[in-house]
Amino acid sequence: MGLMGTAGMLSVFFVLPQMGKVYDHYKALGGEVVASQMSFRVVGGTPSRAAVLFLERYGFYDRSPRRLQTGAAHACGKD
Repeated sequence: MGLMGTAGMLSVFFVLPQMGKVYDHYKALGGEVVASQMSFRVVGGTPSRAAVLFLERYGFYDRSPRRLQTGAAHACGKD
């Protein structure tokens, strides 16, 4: 649990300054409501991009022909 707490605090350490930069930029352009919406929109897209990259990297790796052949050989008992 301590490692998860540390990871959460590190994410806050890195994300909040970025949200502040976006908020300040859009507050100067359009006001507080626009600034709050855009800061969450910019930062909210980061986990979805990370999830897509993760699925592309590891989802396609698991379906590679070499891995399927290796798994089939082990399932049949041929080592």
